[in-house]
Amino acid sequence: MGREGYFIVSIHDASPAFSSELKELVSELDSHGIVPRSVLVIPNYQERYNILKDDRFLSWIHFLQEGGDEIVHHGYTHLAEQGKHSSFNNYLYDRLFAKGCGEFQYLDYREAEDKIRLGKEIFHRAGIDCQGFVAPGWLMSQEAEKVLVAEGYRYATFIKIFRDYGRGRDVESEVVRFISRPKLQDYLYRLYDFYLIKIKEKREKLVRVALHPSDVRFGKPFKYALRLIEQLKKDRIPVTYLDFAKTLV
Repeated sequence: MGREGYFIVSIHDASPAFSSELKELVSELDSHGIVPRSVLVIPNYQERYNILKDDRFLSWIHFLQEGGDEIVHHGYTHLAEQGKHSSFNNYLYDRLFAKGCGEFQYLDYREAEDKIRLGKEIFHRAGIDCQGFVAPGWLMSQEAEKVLVAEGYRYATFIKIFRDYGRGRDVESEVVRFISRPKLQDYLYRLYDFYLIKIKEKREKLVRVALHPSDVRFGKPFKYALRLIEQLKKDRIPVTYLDFAKTLV
């Protein structure tokens, strides 16, 4: 294939709550020449970590942006509201898969609009223009999507799709992600990640790799992620989400 395809490294859960892990993660990516990245910033994590109240963190985010990284709007509080599940199955899905962070999964239009506008206002006051939105857990209601379009967002991402609102186009691309798990689960997930990169997405235009602060905290998942990213660098061009959107016709 040569270097005709692209890959995106997205850094999730950027918040003052995880400053030390995030800085270690970015430092390791820098040392491996893995740039640029899309940095997913939570405006007001758990309603306790408003980015406007941490000047050091905010300066660091601006530093990353000035260096070529993209800042992406990542939910508002990153927490699902209690009682928002439409069924017991949905409740289990959120608790087991999204780990209670499916903040936008069941919101109606007005609820989604309130959260998205609150987040936009924080970013505006911080001097940051976010053109993309990634919901926590990649889970978002159709009504929330309508708000994104009305608010002028260029794109959103889901577990298996990159959606470009500007061109009205979906690009299939499943997320490769690394989370510390019991040994057997970790082994099975690594096999699946290998399958995604080497077989399923080998011919896809885009491969997405998601990193979280917890990956650094537990060590092994992050080291494994770095090895896979190094493999991707041999055949693909690293871009941000916004860069990739601009390649679509």
